[in-house]
Amino acid sequence: MKRLIFLTLLMSSLSSAAPSQALLESQSQALLTTYRNDKPLWTWNWNWGTGILLWGLQKFAAVAEHPEVFQKPIHDFHSLHSNGPWRVMWSDQCIPALSALELNASRGDQPEELPVSVAKVVRYLKHTPLNAEGSLDHFSPGSPGAWFFPSSIWLDSLVMWGVFALHYGYKADPELFDFALAQGPIYKRLLWNERDQLFYHAWNLETKAPYPLNSVYWLRGNAWVMVYLIEALSLLEPSDRRYLSLLTMYRQLSQKLASVQREDGLWGTLVLEPKTSYPESSGSALIAYSLAKGVRLGLLEPDYADLAEGTWQGLQGQLQGDASHLTLGQISAGTNPGGREDYLRVPVRENLNYGLGAFFLLASELGTLTTTPLPSPKTARAFP
Repeated sequence: MKRLIFLTLLMSSLSSAAPSQALLESQSQALLTTYRNDKPLWTWNWNWGTGILLWGLQKFAAVAEHPEVFQKPIHDFHSLHSNGPWRVMWSDQCIPALSALELNASRGDQPEELPVSVAKVVRYLKHTPLNAEGSLDHFSPGSPGAWFFPSSIWLDSLVMWGVFALHYGYKADPELFDFALAQGPIYKRLLWNERDQLFYHAWNLETKAPYPLNSVYWLRGNAWVMVYLIEALSLLEPSDRRYLSLLTMYRQLSQKLASVQREDGLWGTLVLEPKTSYPESSGSALIAYSLAKGVRLGLLEPDYADLAEGTWQGLQGQLQGDASHLTLGQISAGTNPGGREDYLRVPVRENLNYGLGAFFLLASELGTLTTTPLPSPKTARAFP
């Protein structure tokens, strides 16, 4: 019976672009149950993939009819990892603290009552020496990754530590909030290609050059930028002096990504090669999340909601199984900066934690859009 209900919801939703709240919740619950059965909680490490998964669960719990299903693994994880990592040494170790921060806020805890895990991340962000560009190396000196990628800035960091710094800083530390907001202009100055209207993956501080070059633009990297921008804009007042430059960047990138979306609603892992690079689920879901949230906030034309819903339709083609065992495929594995062929060789997997987190983030915004009237162009802020 459970499987029949699941299939009925799926077929009825596929007849229209917008998914129903019931289908969003049933699919999200099935994906979470499958993941937890395959990977018991004690195997969840304090790393970036887990951080994106927990944040996605937290976002979806806020709109779910049965939030406790999605909240429980967040509570359990942070009970198990209340002290966080032994030491925070690079960007990827910051993002799990975001769900701990939000968890404490939901309980009414004050900033001075933050768990040890969050305090460690804040200490890392406030006391790690800045590089010559006024940012943080993706791998701080002395961390294992610094042996292979020394003195480099990656797009990944905008979410790995940037989004945490935005939310924590907004609530408790104006100086850290300002530092997080300053990263958008820094990254645009270093990594933005004005002709192609896209971001390169990384900046080498020693050679003072981005890499890769030759119009090679990694999907998930540009998706990280989109997520950072929409989170920053959601916290800033329009009257803030930094608002307009971030909004312009967000709209430029949104417009470019809209122009290269594949017919199936996804994006290619190389953004400018939608037909010759494989479709990738996690980056596509992250972009669609940012677009849908931008529409909800009145920052984009309502037509962009159709693009986000088209992505959701495309992700349906990457789901395998039913309510008893559901997997999401076409999630590219962890990706380092490299040449064109390096990106194309990155294997795809199913049910990687950050891919599921991206799915839950998108589901949270689509769930909101199904219950919230879209702002009209008359009330939305000026469009380009």
